[in-house]
Amino acid sequence: VDVSVESRAHRSNLDECPSPLPACGSGRASPSAGPYERLDAEEDSRLRSFKQGESLGRGAYGEVFKAMVAGRFMAVKKIPLDLSLGQKAADKEISSLLLEINTLKRLKHPRIVRYHGSIRQDSEEDPALLIFLEFMPSGSIKGVLQKFGPYGLRLVRKYTRQILEGLEFLHAERIVHRDVKGANILIDAQGDAKLADFGACRELEALQSTCTGGMKSIHGSVFWMAPEVMKFKAGRRSDIWALGCTVIEMITAEAPWPNLRIEKLPVTEMLRRIVEGTEIPPLPEKIPNDCRSFLERTLVRDHMKRPYAKQLLTHRFVVQDASSLASSPLASPSQRPSSAEETESSPASAAASP
Repeated sequence: VDVSVESRAHRSNLDECPSPLPACGSGRASPSAGPYERLDAEEDSRLRSFKQGESLGRGAYGEVFKAMVAGRFMAVKKIPLDLSLGQKAADKEISSLLLEINTLKRLKHPRIVRYHGSIRQDSEEDPALLIFLEFMPSGSIKGVLQKFGPYGLRLVRKYTRQILEGLEFLHAERIVHRDVKGANILIDAQGDAKLADFGACRELEALQSTCTGGMKSIHGSVFWMAPEVMKFKAGRRSDIWALGCTVIEMITAEAPWPNLRIEKLPVTEMLRRIVEGTEIPPLPEKIPNDCRSFLERTLVRDHMKRPYAKQLLTHRFVVQDASSLASSPLASPSQRPSSAEETESSPASAAASP
C-alpha cells in the first residue's frame, strides 16, 4: 500500500478542502510590488540572519532546532534536500511548499502554531529547506506523556476542547490538518495546546518522496489515521477520527491500536487491517460515560457519519465544568457523570457540507 504521496486531484474532492487563501509573492520585491511582496522580501532577509541554537529533536521530515531571529525565539524545521534524486521534480515541490507556507503564515488563531516563513538553503554541502515556526517551550503532548505518563481527565478535557477549537478554525479556512496526533500538538508557556504541522503536510510528503523515494513519514502516523485516508480521501472529518485517537493517547500515554502493535505487524499489513477491518481502536477501560460517548462519536468508520469540529464543541465531554474532577487519569465512579447523554448542535450549525 503506497500512501506516501496523495494526488493533487484530491484537493477539490468531497470533504477535503483546499485553502482558499490568496497565493502570495515569491519573496522578491520589484519596484511595482505590492505591500505583501515587499513585506515578504524584508522577512526573507530577516529570517536569513537567524542564529542557530540547540536541537529540539527530530520529526518525520528532519531536525527541529531553536533559533533567534531579530531577538525573538523561533523553532526551525530543517528539511534536508537530496537533490541528486531529481532536481527538476524537487524544485517543483519546493516551490509548491514555499508558496503554501507563504499562505499559511497569514493565519492567526490562539489554537494554532504560527508559521513565520521559510527559506531555501542552497549550500552545496548542506542543502535544506528551513521552516520558521512559533517557539513552544513546553514541547509536545507526546513528549509530556512519555516523561510523566497519562494526563488527568481534567487536562484531557481541556486539551480536547482546545484541539477542537484549532480544528474548527482550520476547517473554516478550508484546511485539513491530516496529521493530528500528540506529537503535532504543542504546549505553550501558559499550558495551552496548539495545533502544529498543519496545511503543508501534503507538500512535505510529496517533497520527501521526490528527494528520498521513501514512505518514512507515514510510519509514525498509521495508528491515528482514519480508514479513508489510506484510500486518498482525507477530509475535515478525517481529522475528527485522528482527534479521537489522540484522546485515547492522552488517557493511556500510548498510541491507539495496542492490539496491532502487540502483533508487530508490517506497516502494509497494519494499513490493510485498519482500512478493510470493521473495528475501531479499542477504547480505554473505566472511562466516564461522557468520554466514551465522545470517542464513539469520533471513531466512526464511515466518515460521512462523523460530526464536524463545530458540533463536537457542544459535546458534554468538553463543555461540562471539570473543576471538581480528580487529576488522576480516570475519574472514580462517584465522580462520573450520571448520564451518557451528549449534546450536539443541530445539522444547520455544522460546518458546510462536503
